[in-house]
Amino acid sequence: MMLRWFGSSLPRRNQGNQPNLNPHSYFYKVLAVPLLKVGAVSLGTFYGLRYLWRYLEDDEKDDKSEK
Repeated sequence: MMLRWFGSSLPRRNQGNQPNLNPHSYFYKVLAVPLLKVGAVSLGTFYGLRYLWRYLEDDEKDDKSEK
């Protein structure tokens, strides 16, 4: 069961009427979605933390100026 999840073999080619892809385009076709997901989550985390930090600093400055 674990071999199915972590196996390193590529799926067989030319099953049915799938076109024969060269290795370069096959690599990007397979990895495009995971790389985009990682990029989107990374950017979302970065900007989320950045604006949270800015909000907290502005709140702290407002508290200091009121005293």
